[in-house]
Amino acid sequence: MHNDNRLAEVLESPLYKLALLALVDLFSVHKLAFLIGQQGIGQSERNQQWTNTIVSLRNKLQQMDWLRRCTSEGGHLYILQSMAKISRQYYFDEDLIILSKQLDELSDVVATVASAIIALPTTEYWWQPVDCARQVFVDWQSPEPENYSGSGGGAIQMMPSSKVEPILEEGRGQAYLPGSWWSVPDWATTSWTVRQLADFPSLALVKFADTLFPLENTQAAIRLYSVKPGARVLEICSLDDWGQMVEHWPTDVSDSHGAMWKRWFDVDGPWFVPNWNSIRESYDGVHVTVGAIVRSGGLVRPLRRGHTCLIGWVPDATLWLTDQLIGGEAVAVIDWDGHEAREVPEGVL
Repeated sequence: MHNDNRLAEVLESPLYKLALLALVDLFSVHKLAFLIGQQGIGQSERNQQWTNTIVSLRNKLQQMDWLRRCTSEGGHLYILQSMAKISRQYYFDEDLIILSKQLDELSDVVATVASAIIALPTTEYWWQPVDCARQVFVDWQSPEPENYSGSGGGAIQMMPSSKVEPILEEGRGQAYLPGSWWSVPDWATTSWTVRQLADFPSLALVKFADTLFPLENTQAAIRLYSVKPGARVLEICSLDDWGQMVEHWPTDVSDSHGAMWKRWFDVDGPWFVPNWNSIRESYDGVHVTVGAIVRSGGLVRPLRRGHTCLIGWVPDATLWLTDQLIGGEAVAVIDWDGHEAREVPEGVL
């Protein structure tokens, strides 16, 4: 896809317009959000602080420190980690949501940053299909060696039927998935993999959503897999791709997700997510590109009978619906302190 098309679609995402501004100055983004909800100062003082913060953001854009960080060694991880800080806060901070819809006076700043990021060779993989040669899986373990909060022993759990099969609400025949407000199933962390990167254990460790991670101190083995030849992978490269998938294989989650999603998007249901049991009759896995994530944040996709959204998916993750992976060698181990990962030096395994 040409960079101009990528740019146009990224600039449609309210969430990631904010995230791009955060690359320039995260403090200024939070200051603007604070001023949106601030009732304790007069309008004149608020307007002055708003103007000063906008000027500060523009000055930092011109200073180019943000671009030097993005183009330095490990810069592509700095980009994702900075954007993730906004992503995991966005839906739970009403002021951030309001701010994301009031960025007209900063549209040129957002476009400048987006153009630079999209043009980087280190972000080209954002738009690429699943890397079948080298996939990594985060195998979470609890503090006690015999008790695993992940799959345990490196064996990825493919669609545990007790969790995946839709629950039929008695008397209404409405199917929904239990447990969360995300678009992903609650068993995703035991099934999905991401491409292996040379300078970071796994993109799945970048916290785009807090709820996908253990709260306690623990460890995880990073296990390397390849994909079996002939595996059928459905590529999701945009919110429209996601919407077409949901349209074809829908599951109504209005009862479990509708209240929260109406609050976030101000859109009435019914709300739908994919029916994974139906999809696996045609596909072995579903891969959502990084590009699809940054094009979709904060947006709703209308369907014929309702709406859907793409929230909570790990960028570049492939959700495996059937057993298509070969290998499982532990190539790294990480310590997790409940907030972030630290790779354990080689030789500990």
